[in-house]
Formats: sequence, structure tokens, C-alpha cells
Amino acid sequence: ITFLYFSIAFGKVTLSTLNAYGSFMCIATIWNSFKPSAQISKLTRLTIVLAMVIISTFIAVVGEHTFLSAFKSFILFLLTFFIPWSAINLVDYYFISKEECDVNALYDPNGKYGRWNTIGIACYCIGILLQLPFIDSKFYKGQIAEMLGGVDLSWLVGLLSTAVLYYVLAKRAQIKISKALQLERVK
Repeated sequence: ITFLYFSIAFGKVTLSTLNAYGSFMCIATIWNSFKPSAQISKLTRLTIVLAMVIISTFIAVVGEHTFLSAFKSFILFLLTFFIPWSAINLVDYYFISKEECDVNALYDPNGKYGRWNTIGIACYCIGILLQLPFIDSKFYKGQIAEMLGGVDLSWLVGLLSTAVLYYVLAKRAQIKISKALQLERVK
């Protein structure tokens, strides 16, 4: 039993250390984006890590009674934003790109993928908006979800509507690009 308690405590210390380090790395990245040549001193590093540990501990102690419920609600609410994104990625990879991806072109802003996929961004935003009436969470309750007695169908609506919309618009754009390339070859 003592070994079990030690294992649990050691596991918590390990995870807390990784969380503190991750927080520091995020702050260091933000710091370096504003001051690229600035070095972060050891004292500043220690101060940042200790501040993050103290803030995290305070939040954990204050919110321990409702944390699990709030965290579950937050994670479920995040689905509102991940479902349309997933639908676009899956449709693009399997139906538009036909499972082909030019990895080097992903890093070239002037490459075949371009800088912004305006069709993808528009479908993403529309997908989120279409889910709103169907959401049933502690953060937000949609009108249709209330009429259905609290049934949350937002994930299904978001997945299907975004997938179909993106497929239609991306396929149409792909056909236009293909026709333009054929015309260029003829000239």
C-alpha cells in the first residue's frame, strides 16, 4: 500500500513538473515573439515557473469541488469547434485530395495550397453557426436542443453539414482550377 501511495504521489509530481515546464515554454515563446534577441535569465525562468505553480495550485484549491463538472462541460463545448474542423480535414483528405498530400507545398505560402483556404474557413464558421441551435451544455443551450428535451445533436449537425458544404464548394473550386489549367495548356 505504501508503494502505491508513493507511486501516485510521484506521478502527480511528475505531471505537475511537466505542466509547469509546458507553461514556461508557452510564455517563453510569446516573450521571444516580442523580443527575439532577448535571453530569459535563470531568475526570470524560476519566477515564471513558480508563478504558474502558485496560480495553478490556487485554482485547483478554489475550484476543486466543481472542477470535474466544469471541465467536462468545457471539453464537451470544445467539440463545437473541433467537429467542423475535423469534417473539413477528413473530406479534404479523402474526397478532395484523394489521400495525396504534398508536404513541401504545405510550407510554401505560394504553393498549391496557398496561404488561406477561404472555402475551408467559411465552411468552418458556418459549421459552428449551424451547431448553435442544437447545443445542450452548461455554457450554452440552443433552442432546438431545448425543444428536444436536452438532446445535444450539435456534433451530428456540425459534422454532416460542414462535410457536405465543404465537399460541394471545394469540388466546385477544384473543377474551376482544373478548367483554368487546361485552358493555359491549350494556349
